[in-house]
Amino acid sequence: MLSNEKYKGDALLQKEFTVDFLKKKMKKNKGELPQYYVEEDHEPIISPWLFDYVQKKLDARFEIGNTRYSGVTLLSSKLICGKCGSIYGPKPWHSTSYNNLVWQCRRRHVKENKCLAFNIYDKMLHFAVHDMAMHEVCRRNIEQTVADAVLPLMPDDRKRKALEWLRDFRLRDIWKLQSDETDIALVIDRIVVMEDGAAEVHLIDEKVQNYTFPEFHPAQYKAERQKEKDKKKKPARKPVPKVPTVMTLCENCGESIQQYAGRKPKRFCCNECRNQWWNQHLDQVKRKSYYE
Repeated sequence: MLSNEKYKGDALLQKEFTVDFLKKKMKKNKGELPQYYVEEDHEPIISPWLFDYVQKKLDARFEIGNTRYSGVTLLSSKLICGKCGSIYGPKPWHSTSYNNLVWQCRRRHVKENKCLAFNIYDKMLHFAVHDMAMHEVCRRNIEQTVADAVLPLMPDDRKRKALEWLRDFRLRDIWKLQSDETDIALVIDRIVVMEDGAAEVHLIDEKVQNYTFPEFHPAQYKAERQKEKDKKKKPARKPVPKVPTVMTLCENCGESIQQYAGRKPKRFCCNECRNQWWNQHLDQVKRKSYYE
């Protein structure tokens, strides 16, 4: 699928040929007959530059002998050790206390010629990827390039609105990068990690960006998270002052009733006393006819 030229919009003719027309037997063309390559044969499914980039990546993996490519994460097989040339992989560290992932060289635990290269915590790696992308966006000054190309073609009454939109372009583009790690990983070809924590970020347009990983430890991250949780905690409720209780007598039987502050005062101690009192004082109830 990744090497099928029809995704690019081209076509390779006579890949197979018929050996026996009666038995309808087909055979792959391995040089028995000439093949013809037709460019722009049909509408492409993907962009031609993307197809060519995939072929370039496949050839590069074949040259270095990395036949197994892990796509578990967005940065799998993209971190390369600058000391021995091996690939970085995620490993669990402190599974009982911090439960964090650490990217380290695959030759770190071999018996001979161990590679004690720089380790990268997974949380710090994701932060570094976003930081690299924001730095690249700000450095290239994309909004000025767009303004130089678009504004001369626009009428004067719309140039002001276009300038206002371009002023906010950088911030909006950076915030989009914060949540679009998938797109960021696509433009990163590889990251070469050196011994001292420095890194060379190679982009797909063959440009190189230098970056230095800051010092980080999961205990520090855990302490910062605890501080944030403490700030979000709700303040303790103030104790409600006690209001002295008031005792009154039931209007029917004369038993004492405890009254509560802020509530409707009680006149009877129970439902039986209420019913007895109302039955004895029916003459005091003002009744009204249904049809009045």
